[in-house]
Amino acid sequence: MAFECPPHPEHPEVRCEIKTGNHPECTGWSTAHQDYVDWPNSDYVPSKKVKGQPKDRLHEMAERVTPAPRVDDPAEAHREAMAGSERAANALTQDQKNYVMAAIISVAQQHAEFTADDVYQELGDTVPASKGIAALFRQAAKQGVLQSTGRSVSSRRGCDTTRGLTVYFSLIKSTSQPM
Repeated sequence: MAFECPPHPEHPEVRCEIKTGNHPECTGWSTAHQDYVDWPNSDYVPSKKVKGQPKDRLHEMAERVTPAPRVDDPAEAHREAMAGSERAANALTQDQKNYVMAAIISVAQQHAEFTADDVYQELGDTVPASKGIAALFRQAAKQGVLQSTGRSVSSRRGCDTTRGLTVYFSLIKSTSQPM
């Protein structure tokens, strides 16, 4: 449904050309004036003011939430990250986990080196993108399917291009050609 403002109060043939909602002033072309005319938008609703100082409100809200634990020890941070990916993997159904493992094996059979992008390409839309895939990559490594190269590359997926992805090499493909 398109947003439509009330017409100009004196020239009803003049319509507002602004198609986004809630703006204080309308503008439209008037053939009588051979120019754009502006008029107050009678449907405009001013934004609600935050009572008090906005920073004070933010501090008040921050006091009501538990901050995320800070981990300064790199080994502990790694353990926490692995535990987080396990929790994300547990959010997947068993069927989804099976699809992901089958895709990892399939990609490892087809490519000497690959990343999670290649696995998601193999999966299509059958499984939602999740940090849980890291836990399934670790499981595949334990099963002798793949091993980390120690390198990472930027993701090729449109929504996730800033993320570094581990490059894995296949332990089940007979020929190996680096990425």
